Amino acid sequence: MFPPSRNQLVTCDLSWVQSRTDHRQGLSQRVSD
Repeated sequence: MFPPSRNQLVTCDLSWVQSRTDHRQGLSQRVSD
């Protein structure tokens, strides 16, 4: 549906959001400890 470059951008953005979410969860866990 989308051009390959568009798909790559979406995938990269999703992985970035996921890494940011993981990082925030890791910080909150460290704070709770």
